[in-house]
Amino acid sequence: VAFILLPILMLSASAKAAGICDDYPRKLRVMTEIDQALRDRWDYSTIPPHTKSPSELPLIVQQTMLIDRENTKTLRKLVELCGWPKRGVHGSQALSDAWLLAQHADKDEALQRIVLSNITKAVDAGEAPVDQLAYYSDRTAILAGKPQLYGTQLNLNKSCEFEFSPFDDVVKVEERQRKIGWPTLQKYKKTVTDNFVHASCDAA
Repeated sequence: VAFILLPILMLSASAKAAGICDDYPRKLRVMTEIDQALRDRWDYSTIPPHTKSPSELPLIVQQTMLIDRENTKTLRKLVELCGWPKRGVHGSQALSDAWLLAQHADKDEALQRIVLSNITKAVDAGEAPVDQLAYYSDRTAILAGKPQLYGTQLNLNKSCEFEFSPFDDVVKVEERQRKIGWPTLQKYKKTVTDNFVHASCDAA
């Protein structure tokens, strides 16, 4: 009986996965739209720059964190069943959506490792842009307490100035940036500074 049931169970699981994966891009799009709709409502001037507890955050930010956790669970299931989206199969939008959602899965280290591995393979195969790998590898490195490789991550210090999170080696970071056609560290830092100035810093 076991030998008869096993193929049936495998077929059932395969059919279920196929049904979910057929709708892969749409599911990613819906989650991303909710993610961005919430973040578009953030008022950065009301967010304490050096928050130590989630309870200090505005309600909309706390709500976003709840959605992030649910999106993370769904993304993990989708990646496990369907693999990482491919530009040639699912389209550029699905690839971009999965990448953005993965960046907000800060608490799931296992998923981060899976995503980083998949993005690396996708870039090598020409199925994903290299800047997605740069941003994601830096983000996960900093979360893990490791140095970043591309210089994409900055923090607002207590003097209300942006400073880069630790590098492995500044010369190597700049070399990697040149290879992917990015601006210098100084230009990148200026762009971030010009586009994000906290209200408490203006008053300082």
